[in-house]
Amino acid sequence: MDFNTLFQAQNVTDQYDSSEVSQLQVSTILAYIFPFLFFLPKVKNGNSQYANFIGNQTITMFVGYVISVILMKLPIIGFLGSILSIVIFILAILGIIDAVNGGVRKLPIIHQVTIQAFK
Repeated sequence: MDFNTLFQAQNVTDQYDSSEVSQLQVSTILAYIFPFLFFLPKVKNGNSQYANFIGNQTITMFVGYVISVILMKLPIIGFLGSILSIVIFILAILGIIDAVNGGVRKLPIIHQVTIQAFK
């Protein structure tokens, strides 16, 4: 895995239908604000590659939040959970900004993870 690729937010807007992106804009924003709603874009348009892409990114964020909460409860290494939580928060903001602007980006770090249900 290339270090530069890991932290690069690759613009992939041209890989998805713009009408699909605009149709799922509200559910995408909600999924980034509340990652436990990762299924929302898929429910709204189940056959969509874009919905799968957003679902994959937001479920990865949700799992990251759960891990950060668990880490924060542990003595000595609890600060790692706080750092992870802040990183995920920043990634969520990046996702929201892209969704509001009608763009699509592979968010840094989490775009490397693929959840089988959203493939």
